[in-house]
Amino acid sequence: MLLAKELEKFKLIIRLSNQAFGKYKLQIVILTILGFLNGLLGGIGINAIIPLFSFIVGESTAEKDIISQYIEKLFLFLNIDFTLKYLLAFIILLFILKAIVMVLFSYISVRITSNYQEQTRANLLNKILKSSWPYLIKEKLGHLNVVLMTNIEKSKALLSQIGIIIMVITSLIAYSVIAINISLPITLITFGFGILLFVFFKPIVKRVRKLSYESEKINRETAHHINENVLGMKTVKIMSVQHKVFEIGQKYFKKITTINIKSFVLGIFTGSLMEPLSIIFIVI
Repeated sequence: MLLAKELEKFKLIIRLSNQAFGKYKLQIVILTILGFLNGLLGGIGINAIIPLFSFIVGESTAEKDIISQYIEKLFLFLNIDFTLKYLLAFIILLFILKAIVMVLFSYISVRITSNYQEQTRANLLNKILKSSWPYLIKEKLGHLNVVLMTNIEKSKALLSQIGIIIMVITSLIAYSVIAINISLPITLITFGFGILLFVFFKPIVKRVRKLSYESEKINRETAHHINENVLGMKTVKIMSVQHKVFEIGQKYFKKITTINIKSFVLGIFTGSLMEPLSIIFIVI
């Protein structure tokens, strides 16, 4: 039952993502390729430390390490001496290429998100202006501003997160291949530890998501309250209800502050726990 519910939720996310970001499929494919290349370059660069240590300690580990063997074969193919000096240059070159790929990835990602933001705002504004009067009269004052400026900004952040997720997943695949090459048991134990962390932090993620929904609702109500009373300021003055308007606005502001503090604390709690837990795992 729970699995079926999660599956339906996943299908809904895929369908909504396709509706919102479907036109950027080609760019997302390019980001996927660049993300995998970024992880591969970083993984090979880290794996190259193994033969580097073998030079330092004067022992050969290449016979036990497939990737190290291929690195040495690459040197032989290019007719370059497989020595400490050239190996260091090779590692530096890998990370320079990784940095270039990362810059290209970030540039494409920001172009996608910026274009999405511009086009979505323009499309929504155009549809609102062409809407019928019976529909418009039902809408609350200030909601359009929140949708155009705040909600689309959040959607843009979501699209940015898709780029980051692509980078993480592709890098994870590349690094996993390297990690398995170094030590299969440790890699499996690390994956197990990661799954435990995911289960542990899942309730916190759900709480943050709930706070986000509350924040969006409060932002709409606040914008409506402020815009409505600013436009009707003469009426507010005549009826001498400034204090009442202020009290309602203050309540909205307090709710926004409370939600922001809770979200920040939960985010800090999650981030601050990651480092000590990781260190404890590494030490063990």
